[in-house]
Amino acid sequence: MPDGPGRRSVSAAGVGDALRAWRIEQARRRGVPPYVILHDRTLEAIASSLPRSRDALRSLPGIGPAKLELYGSAILELVSSARARTER
Repeated sequence: MPDGPGRRSVSAAGVGDALRAWRIEQARRRGVPPYVILHDRTLEAIASSLPRSRDALRSLPGIGPAKLELYGSAILELVSSARARTER
């Protein structure tokens, strides 16, 4: 269960769903299966930890240097957008 103020509400607002939709879009663009973009476990880690920085994102399972470079900015933007929607 996520800890910290606001985490549950942000996750409930659809971070996981937004990440899955983004992953499907990326997979279609690249012509690969979605798990090649990021595994479910990695999406779950992002949705539960809601990283605010590249360093925080890098510490999650499945995010190495290549994934961080390719997808880090987009993932952080998704998380930031979800936070903004719930903090209004």
